Amino acid sequence: MSNIIPFRPRRFDTHVNLITGFGTKADHAEQFHWVAEPRVSRGTLESMYADHPIVWKLVDLFPDDGLREWITINHDRCDELLKALKRLCFRKQLNYGLKMARLHGGAALYVHFEGQDPEEPLNWENPGTISDISVLDKDYIWPEQLNRSMRFNHYCVNTEDAAGARVHKDRIIDLQGESVSRDWQLQNGGWFQSSVARCRKPLLAYSLSHNLVPNIIKDFIRDVIKLQGLNELSINTCEQDMRDFNDRLHAMLLAQSMFNKTVIDKEDEYQRSTTSVAGLHDLIRNPEKALVAASGIPHTKLLGESPGGTLSQAGNSQERDWHKAVSAYQEDRIRPAIEKMLLMLAPSLGIRDDIPFAFNPLDAVTQKEQAEMLKLVAEATFRMLEAQAWTVEEARTLFAGEELKMLPVLDQNTSRALAAMKGLPNDEEIKQTQRNPAR
Repeated sequence: MSNIIPFRPRRFDTHVNLITGFGTKADHAEQFHWVAEPRVSRGTLESMYADHPIVWKLVDLFPDDGLREWITINHDRCDELLKALKRLCFRKQLNYGLKMARLHGGAALYVHFEGQDPEEPLNWENPGTISDISVLDKDYIWPEQLNRSMRFNHYCVNTEDAAGARVHKDRIIDLQGESVSRDWQLQNGGWFQSSVARCRKPLLAYSLSHNLVPNIIKDFIRDVIKLQGLNELSINTCEQDMRDFNDRLHAMLLAQSMFNKTVIDKEDEYQRSTTSVAGLHDLIRNPEKALVAASGIPHTKLLGESPGGTLSQAGNSQERDWHKAVSAYQEDRIRPAIEKMLLMLAPSLGIRDDIPFAFNPLDAVTQKEQAEMLKLVAEATFRMLEAQAWTVEEARTLFAGEELKMLPVLDQNTSRALAAMKGLPNDEEIKQTQRNPAR
């Protein structure tokens, strides 16, 4: 007995847990590391865009809503400019180009000029007459020379007429995809990341969770038949037991086929059991939340579902957030393209000055909001008339036209007369002087 080594108890659940591996080399948290995502092929992106409804929304929502209300050009010859843009189908081509940029990670509008060599730079004082606009995604146009500065003069373009034709960058309106680092951009032919490829994992999780639901519903209700003496039958070893079992099943199936009824022995039992779907809602919602977060599109817009809260609170909040996101997309992606197009188009119409423009509001004002705004403007106008700050004619300009204005069109003659009267004594000062003449 003296040779027995006494057992020394040792704790395994301290800050270093040998059972779970916590704090050791086998710690699962320490073994996690990032793995680069595989590049999604062009064919896969095209198929997803054509067949997957969420991918279609992911690509189309920003360009469609960003261009739906179009623009207002603040220029004396705005009608001519809008007609010229319409003649070239610029709005339609820009919409398609923005969608291809989101799908493939980049696209470009190739602006064709009549009788010009595409390799030559544009004369911005007199660029010439625009004949057509072509849309090319990143696989049909790429920078001729790639470097870290991303400074180059020519693109290589694959067209129906020629492959690898050189086109000067002045004639190209580039449309960017999702932002990436400069090194990643160089490895991708000078272009950016696809919006669909960036949401690849959330899309897979969303599709997997929703595609499993029909399989669960198919087996949602199960028929359970408890056969008396089933455990006593030797189906695999006794032919008689096998025939008895088959005869009983055949009788039940025959009755089901003839009368649509389940016929069983009085000693047997029949019941229908339902599969539990507890927690299924949460399993579906988690991939949806991840997809909404990755896409930057609100839940109501991307998935077409009403918000969980009241419509006046959660719904309006998501709508405002969506309008802010679209407004940012307009300024970052759409405005540079329109500005360059107007620079190309204006000289051919004899316009040499700047052409400011603004995007039309995204949200439509309801009748209730119009009535409240009209009430506020009317009250403010009454106070300004009472204080004699505006004339009646100036106040009427607020309500002239189709839109309600916030400031009137001031009469220049009245403004000059008021400016000339500055420094003169008013009526009260004159009366006070008459009562108390200077001694």
